[in-house]
Amino acid sequence: MRLVKAFLLCLSMQALTLSAQMFIFPTSYGPPDKYQVVDTAKYEITYQIAAKLNPNPKYSHVAYKDTQTLLIGKRISATYSRDILQAREKADAEIKQGAETTDDFSGITFPEDVFKGYPKPGVLTTSYRLFLGAGYGQYTEALPDFKWQIQSETKKILSYTCQKALGEFRGRKYIAWFTSDIPLSDGPWKFCGLPGLILAVQDTEAYFVFTCIGVDNKSTPIRFWTYPHTKSTREKLRATILRMHKQPILFCEQSLGINIYIGNTNKNRDFSFPWLWLEAE
Repeated sequence: MRLVKAFLLCLSMQALTLSAQMFIFPTSYGPPDKYQVVDTAKYEITYQIAAKLNPNPKYSHVAYKDTQTLLIGKRISATYSRDILQAREKADAEIKQGAETTDDFSGITFPEDVFKGYPKPGVLTTSYRLFLGAGYGQYTEALPDFKWQIQSETKKILSYTCQKALGEFRGRKYIAWFTSDIPLSDGPWKFCGLPGLILAVQDTEAYFVFTCIGVDNKSTPIRFWTYPHTKSTREKLRATILRMHKQPILFCEQSLGINIYIGNTNKNRDFSFPWLWLEAE
C-alpha cells in the first residue's frame, strides 16, 4: 500500500513526464528478500544497455540506459537489471524504517528478467515488470534459436578478442560479438547459442545496444524471485502489455482499483504510451 501511495504521489506531483506529451510510468516492485537460490554463479558479467524508448520519430532523441547483470552458474543463468535491484533494496529499506513513500522508483529500466535453464534444461523463464500495481507477468519457453552465422571479422572488447556473428530472432536482425576466451554459450537477455560468451550485441537498427563493461569470476547466488507472478504464455502476456501501453491510465486504474487524475485536470488521461519491443513480433 505504501508503494501505491508513492505511485499516486508521483502522478499528482510530476505527472511523470519526459516532455509535454510523453508520460513515463514506474514499474512494479518485488521485495528483494522474496527469492529462492536456484544455482551458484561462477561468472558475473555486467552490461550497459542503451535503448530507444519510443518508435515515434518525434521522440527519437529519447532513450534510456540500464545496467544489466548476467550471472552464469553450472545449470542456470540469470539476467536482471542491477539498477532495479538497487532501487528495490533502497525502497525496501526505507519502508522497513517506517517511510510512507519512497523517493525513487526505478526510473526507466529494461523490464525483463530472464532465467535460462530454469525450471529445467532447454528452457528459459521470463519475468516481465508491468506498471506499478499490476505486478509481474511470467512465462516459460524453449531456448531461442538466433540462426547465428559466424563471420571472420574480429575486434577487441575489454581485453578479449571477439568474433562477429549475425543472427535474427522474432522480427529483428542482430550483430553479436562473442569471445572464445570465455567458452560459455550465453549472453545478456535471451541471447545464447554461440561458442563463447557474447560481450556485445545490438539489433541492426541500433534500437537496443548491449555492451559488456565488466567480467568477474566470483561465486554469487542466483536468486529466482518468489513474489507473486501471473503465469501466462508469451502471446497472452504480450497482449496484456500492448493493452497496458495503449491505455496506461485505464490499465493502472483497473490494476489498483482506484481513479487516477493527472495534475489538477483529467484532460491528459486519454493517451497511449508506445513502446519499442526487443522482440518485434
